[in-house]
Amino acid sequence: MAEVKDHLAGVLRRIARLGLTISGVLLVTGLVLTWFGPDPVARVFLLTGIGVLIALPGVNVAAELIEEIRRREWLYLLATVAVLGILIFNVIRAF
Repeated sequence: MAEVKDHLAGVLRRIARLGLTISGVLLVTGLVLTWFGPDPVARVFLLTGIGVLIALPGVNVAAELIEEIRRREWLYLLATVAVLGILIFNVIRAF
């Protein structure tokens, strides 16, 4: 059981690292482009970087959902589905 938790923790760590790296690159690129004046491309980079940061918790919950299916932990799966549903509902409601 400890191996499974360690594996999931490793996956979540890699997802977070990748997401933060992508977001950081996008945000820095957008910031550098804004130094040269108001540019619609800079805005796209900045908004995409923020979007990646906002999406990271949802990606983590989705990874957890896949892990719960794989482990056949039905009670935790139900809780994860509920959390994912709440996240999706709030994203839809925000737009």
